[in-house]
Amino acid sequence: MKPSLKALATLVILTATLLPLQAAEDSLAEKAVANPELSTLVAALQAANLVDAVANGDFTVLAPTNSAFAKLPDGTVANLLKPENKTQLQKILKYHLLPNGYTPANMLATKQIETIEGRNISVGFADGRVRINDSILLKAGKNSKRGTIHIIDGVLLPPPVGPGNIVETAKSAGNFQTLIAAATAAGLVDALTGDSPITVFAPTDDAFAKLPKGTVAHLIKPENKQQLADILKYHVVAGKISAGDALNAGSAATLQGNKVKITYADGSMRIQDARVLSVNIGASNGLVHVIDSVLIPPKNSAQRAMSLIQQALAKGVPVYNHGDTAGCARIYLAASKKLMNESGIPEHAMQALQHAVRTAGKTHCSNSQSWTLREGLDQAYTALFTQSLVQ
Repeated sequence: MKPSLKALATLVILTATLLPLQAAEDSLAEKAVANPELSTLVAALQAANLVDAVANGDFTVLAPTNSAFAKLPDGTVANLLKPENKTQLQKILKYHLLPNGYTPANMLATKQIETIEGRNISVGFADGRVRINDSILLKAGKNSKRGTIHIIDGVLLPPPVGPGNIVETAKSAGNFQTLIAAATAAGLVDALTGDSPITVFAPTDDAFAKLPKGTVAHLIKPENKQQLADILKYHVVAGKISAGDALNAGSAATLQGNKVKITYADGSMRIQDARVLSVNIGASNGLVHVIDSVLIPPKNSAQRAMSLIQQALAKGVPVYNHGDTAGCARIYLAASKKLMNESGIPEHAMQALQHAVRTAGKTHCSNSQSWTLREGLDQAYTALFTQSLVQ
């Protein structure tokens, strides 16, 4: 029995009414485009020609926010978006892609997960947060047949494949851009890529950023090449020396000529006052130990004073950032008074410190005290640095 025209019309109307409820779910690419916090990621996917692959794929995406990309060293994103760096960008983005279906719970259970790029990420739980490598999971997405997006607060950088030389290893790590630029300006790249085995205590970009404002820009000027070379050589030791051997020795003679003290204190290995973040990173021509501060050769009174300022800033900045402005002011004040009692401090540096201490003493606002004393320390550092160049 054939259906009547009226029945067919009713079926058409019901089908048209129900279709919007059965519309296809957005692809991962469409979800990313719709999230304004992921616009840098979308731009990177476009530059790497990976939009279609993500749109048509079935992945769990670990998606860095715009703020995560902004934490990379200046110029890194712009450089990666260039056509000539497409292959490197693709590797980085594929390192953020996992097979679909990974929730925070089963990521934690797996701990080590192979990415689409081929290398593993590490997943753990610390301080109440799920951590993926060194990044924090900010927001977990809902599982979907067309893929899942989990928002993270950092860009994941794949570890090197096989041991390149020390410069290649540093470039692959991604957080040694300033060190590489400094080595280039100092004419030391050949020494870091040669066949003779060396050990490098490598300051991160964050370590260089802790130096007073303008220090790095001043160092890389051609007229300061020798000074910069001396500082960098103070981070290099001849031979392939493991962290264990270095600790057993207690010190090491650097290529600059002075020794560095190697200790274990407060749960961390330290080179002078710098904390060691990672050890025994292999390279074809040696080892890299990552440190959180730039080492200054203790050649003269000016450099000893510069080292004292660095230590004060290294202690004060995190205290201030955690909201303890009074604690930060106390650290800066103690350092300023100690410097004012040091011999060999140039007059301009002494005047800056004295003015800062007097001005800070006239206010009860710990925030103003911190910034006033910090400005005095920065000015003193610049004066000390200028003196060190001519000694």
